Amino acid sequence: MSILPENAPICVINEPVSGRKGIPGLMAMLYGGEFDVNWDQFSPITIVTFNASLTLCKLLIIDVFGVSCMTRKLTGAKFRNTLKRGLLPLYIRRSDLEHLLATGTIYESYEQLQL
Repeated sequence: MSILPENAPICVINEPVSGRKGIPGLMAMLYGGEFDVNWDQFSPITIVTFNASLTLCKLLIIDVFGVSCMTRKLTGAKFRNTLKRGLLPLYIRRSDLEHLLATGTIYESYEQLQL
C-alpha cells in the first residue's frame, strides 16, 4: 500500500524550498502560486521539494482524505537532482519518485529534459 494517491500528478519543484517549512508553510506556497503548478485546488497532487543544499526532500501529498507531509533526509550524501532555477516544475511518474527516494536521483532522461 502506498501513501501516494492513484493517478495523481507528481510535481518536482525546480526552486529550493526551506527545509523548515511544514504543512502550513508548503500549503501557503502552493495556494499562493509560488510553485507555479497548474492545480485546481481540489484534485489530488504530490509536490516534491528540495532544500538549497539538496540534503532534504519533502513530499507534500494532497488527496481526498487530507494533507500529508513526508521528509527524506540523506545523511552524508546529497540528492543528485539538479535544481534548474526559473524552469517550470517537472512532472514525473510514481516509479521515478520511488527511484529518487531510494537512490537520490531521477533517471537521466528527465535530467536531459530539463536542459
